[in-house]
Amino acid sequence: MRATPTEPTRAHATGPQTLAVAAVALALVAATVAAGHGLAAALGGAGRLAIGEGRPWVAPADPPGVPSPRRTVTVVAAPGLDLDLLRQLAAADPTWRELLRNAAVGLMTSHTGGYYGREAGYLTLGAGARAVSGPTAGWVLPGDQVLEPGTAAGLFDRWWPPREAPWPGAAIPAARAGDAGAARTAGAADDGLVPVVHWGWQALRRANEDLDHPVPLGSLATALHRAGMAVAVLGNADLPGGPWAVPRRGAVLMAADQRGWVDLGLIDGRSLEPDASFPGGWRTRWEAVLTGWAAAQRHASLIVIEAGDLGRLEDLAPTLTPEGLEGARRSAGARLGRALAALQAALGPEDRLVLLNPAPRDEARAAGETLLPVATWGAGPGLLTSPSTRRAGLVVNTDVAPSIAAHLGAPPHPAWVGRPWAVVPPGDGTAAASAGSPGGALDALDRLDLAMVANYQRRAAFIRLFVGAGLVLCAGPLLALWRRSRQLERWSRWLLALAAFPLANLLLPAWPTGPGWSWWSGAPSVVLAAGLALAAAAAARRLTANPVAAFGAVGAWTVAVVVADLLAGGWLAQLTPFGYSPIGGARYYGLGNEYMGVLIGAAAVAAAAWAEGRRRQHGGREAGGGTAPAPPEPSRRGLAAGGTAAASRAVPLSLAAVALLLADPRQGSNFGGALSAAVAACGPTLAASLAAHRSLRRRAGAVLVLLAVPVGVGLLMALLDRQMGMGASHVLTTWEQVRGVGPEALADVVGRKVAMNLRLMRYTNWSYLFVMLVFVYAFVIYRRAAVIRRLERRVPEAVRGLAAVGAGSLAALVLNDSGIVAAATTLVYGATLLLALVAGEAGADPPGRGPVEPAPRC
Repeated sequence: MRATPTEPTRAHATGPQTLAVAAVALALVAATVAAGHGLAAALGGAGRLAIGEGRPWVAPADPPGVPSPRRTVTVVAAPGLDLDLLRQLAAADPTWRELLRNAAVGLMTSHTGGYYGREAGYLTLGAGARAVSGPTAGWVLPGDQVLEPGTAAGLFDRWWPPREAPWPGAAIPAARAGDAGAARTAGAADDGLVPVVHWGWQALRRANEDLDHPVPLGSLATALHRAGMAVAVLGNADLPGGPWAVPRRGAVLMAADQRGWVDLGLIDGRSLEPDASFPGGWRTRWEAVLTGWAAAQRHASLIVIEAGDLGRLEDLAPTLTPEGLEGARRSAGARLGRALAALQAALGPEDRLVLLNPAPRDEARAAGETLLPVATWGAGPGLLTSPSTRRAGLVVNTDVAPSIAAHLGAPPHPAWVGRPWAVVPPGDGTAAASAGSPGGALDALDRLDLAMVANYQRRAAFIRLFVGAGLVLCAGPLLALWRRSRQLERWSRWLLALAAFPLANLLLPAWPTGPGWSWWSGAPSVVLAAGLALAAAAAARRLTANPVAAFGAVGAWTVAVVVADLLAGGWLAQLTPFGYSPIGGARYYGLGNEYMGVLIGAAAVAAAAWAEGRRRQHGGREAGGGTAPAPPEPSRRGLAAGGTAAASRAVPLSLAAVALLLADPRQGSNFGGALSAAVAACGPTLAASLAAHRSLRRRAGAVLVLLAVPVGVGLLMALLDRQMGMGASHVLTTWEQVRGVGPEALADVVGRKVAMNLRLMRYTNWSYLFVMLVFVYAFVIYRRAAVIRRLERRVPEAVRGLAAVGAGSLAALVLNDSGIVAAATTLVYGATLLLALVAGEAGADPPGRGPVEPAPRC
C-alpha cells in the first residue's frame, strides 16, 4: 500500500528517490533538446528563432552630405494567391523558378480588427494596425470621373479638405492636399494617371474608432506625404458585366491617405481586357498596368498594384468546376509571374518589389489556413522575419507599413505596432540554404504551415479534454470529501495524472504532418496525450514515497521540459495545443499564457515538495504526522537549522528565478507572467503576515512589499528590453506607442486587455475549470478548516507552495489579457495537490459524514 500523508515515510529512501526523479528530468531535457533539433531539421529552419540575425530589408541610410538615390517600393497585391499555387508554379514554370531563386519569402499573418475580408486586409496593410471594413469600402472613383456638379477629385477636395494633423504632434499642412498632391505629381496626367478618391473613407474611419486599439487609417500614405513623396495605385479586381458584376478596388484602401486620397491611379476599365476563355470574361491588361507602372515610377515612391485575376477567380469559385478553377488559377499565376519578372528587371539598385495576398478566402479562414505567402525582391534571397515574430519565415501584416516607410525614409506613425522586416540569408541553416533549389524555401514554409494548421485544428479537442477531466476529477473528490467517504484516497492518482497532462501535451508537437498524417491531428494524438499523462503519474508514484513528493516530481519534470524547450527555441511551445499559435496571432515567441501558468504552478509545487523533503531530513516532523523524531545531536543542530532555513526559502527563490526567466526579453518575454511569478514568490510571506496576529503597520508593510516586487521586475524587464535595440520585444513597442500617442494609448492597452479577459471569461472553456479550482480552494479552506490546520503542522512547506500557487493564479488573472487561461493552468497544480493532501488526511477520519466546520464569521 502506498504511503499517504498519515503514514510515516522511509527517510533513508529519499536520496535514491531524488536521484531517480532527477534522472528522469535529465532524460526529458535531453529528449526536448533532441526534439527541437529534429523539428528544426524537418522544417528546414523555417520557424526557428532568429533574434538579431540576418540583414535589414530596409536599405541603409546614406552618410551625411551624400545625396540619397531615389527609392521606390512596388507592392503587388494578389488576392487569391496561396502557398499551394506558388509551389505548383515554382515546380512547373521556369519564370517562377528564376524569380524565387532571388526572392526572400515567408508566411504573413492576415489578422484584422474583425472580419478577415479582403477589404479589411487592405485597410490593415495601409494603417499599420488591425482594421475593420464596412459597407462603404467599395466607394472608389477615379479622380477624372465626371459627376453632375464636377469631377470626382474636385468635389472630393472641396468637401473633405484637410483640417487635422496627420497624427498627434504633426503640423497641419498649410496647403490643401489636392494642391500638394498636384505639386508632387506634376505631369502625371500626361501619362494617363489621375488622382483616386474614396468617398466612403470617413465612414470607415468611424467604424475603426470603435475598436479597442488605435487604427490610423491611411497612415502609411500620410507618412509618405509628410516626407514629400507620392503614392500611386494601379489595377483592380472588378468583375464588370453579368449577374456577378461588382467593383473590387481594394488596393486603394492600402494606398489612400488619412482623407481617402491617392495621388495617382489607373483603376478603371483601362486596366482590364476582355477574354472569353477566362472565367468572368475579363482579366488584367498587364501591358496597360506595366506602362502605368513605368509612368508612376517617375512621380511616386510607393506603387500598389492589384493583380486581380486570382481574386476574380476566388469570387467566381462557387460557380466553377474544380478542374476549370485550377486550370484558370495556373493560367493567371503564369501571367502574374511574367509581369513580376518584368517589374523585377526594371528595379533600381535600392528599389523593392513585394508580392502578397491581403486576406485568405472564407473557407481557408474557417479551417485556420490564414498564413499567406509573401515574397520580396531587391533585398536578396532568404527567409523573411521581423522583431514582431522573431521567427524565420514568419512576419505580420502590420509589419508592411513600417517596412515600407523605413525603406523610403518616411517617419513612422506612433500607433504602428509592426516592425521593419529582415532577411535571414542562405547558409544559416534555413531552407533557403538549398541553393539551386528555389522551391526549397517554399517547401519548408509549407511544412511549417501544415504543422501550425494541424496544431490549430486539434487545439479545441485537447482543451475540452483537459477542462472536462479537470471538472470531473475535482468534483469527484469534493463530493467524497463532503460525504466523508472512505473512497476519497482513490482519487489521488487521477489528480496526479491531471497535473501531468500539460507535460504530456508539450511532448506531443504537431509533427509529422502531410496528407498521410491527417489522422494524427485527431483522436489518436489526444488519446496518446492522456496515456502519457497516466504514465508520467504512475512513474512519479513509483519513484516517490508520498503524494507531496509525487506531485513535486511531476512539477519538476514539467518545469524541466518547459525551460529546456524555451532555451532551445520554443519548438514544442509553438506546436503544442496549449502553446501560443501564430495562427491565433497573439504571440510568436517566448512563453505564452497557458504554459506561463503551468510553469509558475509546477515550479511552486516542485519547490514545495523539495523543501518538505529537506525539512524532514533535517529534523522536521514527518509528512505522515507521526511523533516527532528525536532532537538532533548538538553537533548537528547547526546543519539542521541551515537545512530548514534553506527549505523555507525554496519556494520564493524558485519563483523568483521563474520571474527572471519570464522577464528576460530573449527568453520568456512575458511581462504579465513575470509580474505574476513575482507575486507568487511573495505569496507565502504575505499570507503568513496577514494571518499572523501582527500590527497594522507590519501588515501594510507586507502589502507594500508585494506591490514593490512586481514593479521592480517590470522595470528590470523594460531595462533589459531597451538593451536589445531594434530587436526589442513587444513590451518595449507598447511602451514606445504609449510615449508617442499619449496616455490614451495606455488606456487603450489596459482597456483591450480587460475587454479580452472579460470576453474569454464569458466564452472560453477555461472559465469553467477556473471556477471549479477556486471552489476547491474555498471549500477546503472554509469547510474543512481543521484539515488545513493539520496540514499546516505536518506539511508546512507544501502549504507554503499552495499559498504561492493561489497568489500567482490571482495575479495572472489580473495582469494578463488572457488571464483566465493563465490563472486556470496555474491553479491546477495547487488544487490537485490540495485535494490529494486532504484525501490522505480525511482517509484517517472515522466513516460517516461527521460534523462540518463552519466558515469563520466575517
